[in-house]
Amino acid sequence: MKASSSTHTVPPFWKDKTVLITGASSGIGEALAFELARAGARIGLLARRRERLEELAGRIRSEDGWAVALPGDVRERDDVRTAADRLTQASGPVDVLVANAGRAMRGRNETNGEAVADLYATNFLGAVYAFEAVLPGMLERGAGHIAVVSSAMALLPRLAGSHTYASSKMALGRYFEGLGRELRCEGIAVTVIYPGFVRTEMTAGQRFMPFVVDADVAARRIRRAVEQGRSRLAFPWPTIWLGRVAQFLPTQWQLRGRRRFV
Repeated sequence: MKASSSTHTVPPFWKDKTVLITGASSGIGEALAFELARAGARIGLLARRRERLEELAGRIRSEDGWAVALPGDVRERDDVRTAADRLTQASGPVDVLVANAGRAMRGRNETNGEAVADLYATNFLGAVYAFEAVLPGMLERGAGHIAVVSSAMALLPRLAGSHTYASSKMALGRYFEGLGRELRCEGIAVTVIYPGFVRTEMTAGQRFMPFVVDADVAARRIRRAVEQGRSRLAFPWPTIWLGRVAQFLPTQWQLRGRRRFV
C-alpha cells in the first residue's frame, strides 16, 4: 500500500494510543494499520502470515510510525492472549481493539459441520478471544474502545452468497452490540462496523459488487466512527438500501440473481 499523497488533519484521538488489529495482513486490516499509524497510534499487527506482517510493520516504521508484528491464529485462544501480552509489554495496555479478522466460506461446504465450525472460529470466536484478552485492562482503567468489523450481509441475510458467513457476522454484531450497551457504563465504547463491498483479497474474483469502495476509504470511515464513539457504522448506504429493496423480490428471483453474480 502506498502512502497517501494527500494530507489531512487528524484529531488527536489516536496520539500514542496502543491499538491491536486482528486480520492485519491485508485488506481493511492493513489499510487501518496505516491509517491509524499515520494518526499517531502504536499498532500491534495480529494475523497468521508472519512475512506479510513483518513487511507491513517495516513499511509503517519507514513512515516514522510504530508497529510490531504479532504472528498468530485468532482461532487459537492462547495465540491471541500471547499477542495481546506482547503488545502490552512493548507499548503499554491496549487502548483500542480492532477485531477485523474474518474469511469467506470457500466451496460448497454450507452443510459441513467441520467447515462451519472452522469459519465461526475465525469470524466470531476470534473476535471474542481478542475481546477477552484486552477487556480486563480496560475495565481496570475504566477506558477503552472495541471496534468490530462485521458485514453488510449481517443486515441483509437473504441476499448472502454464504449463509454460514452471513450468520457468523450476524452473531458478531448481536454479541458486541448487546455487550456495548452494558460496557458504556464502564467507560468502554463499542463500535460495530457493517461494511458493504470492499476491494480486498477476500472479494477478489467476485463479479457483482455494487458501490464497491477501496480498503483505504473503508479505513478512513472506520477511523472517524471510532473517534466519534459511534455504536454502529454501516456503509456505503446505497449498497444497504439496494440490498433492502432486493429482499422484497420473489425468492426465486433472489436465488437466480445470487447464482448469476456470486
